[in-house]
Amino acid sequence: MFRKKFRGLIRIFMIGLLVSTTVIVYAASSSSSIRNYGPVLGYSYTNKATITTSDSDALASTKLSSTSGAPPAGYMGCCTRLYNTSNVLISQSKWIFNDHPNTTTIIHSGSRTYTPGTYYSKGLTAAYNHYDTYKSPNLSF
Repeated sequence: MFRKKFRGLIRIFMIGLLVSTTVIVYAASSSSSIRNYGPVLGYSYTNKATITTSDSDALASTKLSSTSGAPPAGYMGCCTRLYNTSNVLISQSKWIFNDHPNTTTIIHSGSRTYTPGTYYSKGLTAAYNHYDTYKSPNLSF
């Protein structure tokens, strides 16, 4: 009788231990090379694309910076684009623009997928014309 109760307690303890273990999420991030362009209307810029993965998603982001002071509001814009390794566009964000005249950098994260696979980021920035970022390295989740 004692052995049956002891086995039952051990089973309950083991199940509780399994249920209560904490899941650790590891994230990876990789960025493209920095692209320099300009001057455009008197301002020079840099841009880059970044991809970040976790155990459940991939997220693309784009960074645009003015390297020659703060341009007027509306001069800088960017959107994010997420591609798979077959070069198929998976997700594209809406455009955002600098809305303050003292902004020198905007970072936009907005293209995401929850479908496991291998992906890269390649953003698009605007300073009068459109300028692609370089392609980020591939990351998988």
